[in-house]
Amino acid sequence: MKNLDRLVALLMVAFFVAYIYLSYHFDLLPFERRASFRPDSMPKGIGILGLILSIIVLFTANGHPNQDNQGWRTYDYKSYAGIIISMMLYAAFLKPAGFVVATTAFIIVSAIILGERKYTKLFIIALIGALAIWLVVDRLLGIYLYPIPEFIQW
Repeated sequence: MKNLDRLVALLMVAFFVAYIYLSYHFDLLPFERRASFRPDSMPKGIGILGLILSIIVLFTANGHPNQDNQGWRTYDYKSYAGIIISMMLYAAFLKPAGFVVATTAFIIVSAIILGERKYTKLFIIALIGALAIWLVVDRLLGIYLYPIPEFIQW
């Protein structure tokens, strides 16, 4: 297991070196060159962080056998499938149902799939969270999102 961990870490080091190289050779538009946060800022940060973590794993990989090598047998695949299906439904109904309605429903359904049973508290928290995100995106960032279903809008 020790050799496999080191091999994967070495492959990740190579990947992140190439990723950082490409992020430093990202062509910017003239108006982007003087911006404080440019399109190449996140790739550079992610690449450097990934390289540091890969090097740490490379030099600290221990030889202890994996005690959870049969752990995949206990995974709750139904919950995983339910969450993935709810994500796809969320993406499909985001515009027709409106951001607030779709996001609230997605949070509620996902939490129920994961085992939450306090429905009143869940509904209140999901609605407040969806409204807060909508207010930030719509009012502060200026990105218009349909807050309610299209057929109800005035």
